[in-house]
Amino acid sequence: YEVPVKLELTGSEADANGLSAVNFTSAKVDVQLSGMRYEIGNYKADDLVATLDLSSVTKNGTYDLDVIVRSAHDDKCNVTSVSPSTVRVTFDNIKSIELPAEVDYSGISAAEGYTLKSPTVVPEKVKVTGPEGEISKIEKAVISVNGDYQHLTESFTTDDTQVALYNKDGVAVNQTNLTFSEEKYAVTFPIYMEKTVPFSLSIQQCPDNFDQSILKYSFDPETITILSSGDISDITSHNAGYVFLNQIDLEQTFSFDIELDNGQINDSGIDKVNVTFDKTGFASKNFTLTAEHIKVLDPIPGKKIEVRTEKIANVKMIGPAEDIKKLKASDLVAEYDMEGSQFENGSYQSSVRIYSPKVNTVWCVGNYDIIIAVSDK
Repeated sequence: YEVPVKLELTGSEADANGLSAVNFTSAKVDVQLSGMRYEIGNYKADDLVATLDLSSVTKNGTYDLDVIVRSAHDDKCNVTSVSPSTVRVTFDNIKSIELPAEVDYSGISAAEGYTLKSPTVVPEKVKVTGPEGEISKIEKAVISVNGDYQHLTESFTTDDTQVALYNKDGVAVNQTNLTFSEEKYAVTFPIYMEKTVPFSLSIQQCPDNFDQSILKYSFDPETITILSSGDISDITSHNAGYVFLNQIDLEQTFSFDIELDNGQINDSGIDKVNVTFDKTGFASKNFTLTAEHIKVLDPIPGKKIEVRTEKIANVKMIGPAEDIKKLKASDLVAEYDMEGSQFENGSYQSSVRIYSPKVNTVWCVGNYDIIIAVSDK
């Protein structure tokens, strides 16, 4: 009773054709013998060898194979019956396929104020091996996480996962005859803090007395949504960029590429922000500054500094219309700060900063140069 049946492919035509038994794991048969009592009287199941006749197996398909039984000791005996006399076995070529690992994270969610980004999987691909007929039906591999993880506030990784295979119609594929190259797949769910903040602008090189509150400008877009793996709860705005005061003539739009700190993600789908200044109520006027209004600050010790420029013409000033109307050339100065300069003797062209020490609501637009001469005292 219960003689184990072996399937031996080595050397068969099925083996030469690359076929493998798909659904055969084990089989047992009951065998009736006749022979001399002294030879077979004490036989047990392990005294017999039962194999399958593979002579008919030449291509993939399902076969009812005859069971062949013989003595394991070459004793003379006759097999009078085998039950069952045949075993049904399916043969097919074994193939492998690699699929990108998709993730089902329907049971995962981020807490309010946080965002769950697309998870990552290690390894990134699912390698499946099995019968060619079954492998050809597989269209995608989906990794799902065992258990629910709701209202998350930080990223987490788990390998408590399982793999499901689907055909082109989205129907699950039977995985009985399939094997995977990996037993576990580690899935990381990145959780980011989310915050939407307005843009701000940094205006540089303003005179100490200048009142920046008179500048009115708007942003397009007005806000940006930032994601971060760290804490960004203290962020109240995002600096769009830097503008020098002497660049602002109220007739142009400044455009900046959006840049974020390391670890932050721009989740607004925008890569630029435009800044437009409101010129309503502002006016401009040109002035000529004479040499008496040109000042040199922090001259080089031991050197004589002489301003060779007699006047600076067409100096454009902008400000509220009522202030510009009252503004006079005598209200302006042009300063050149020589702090840290290492000039040798000779003549040099240098840029000056023009502003009004008396009126803190006007500013100069453009760049203006003077000629200075450096000599020994």
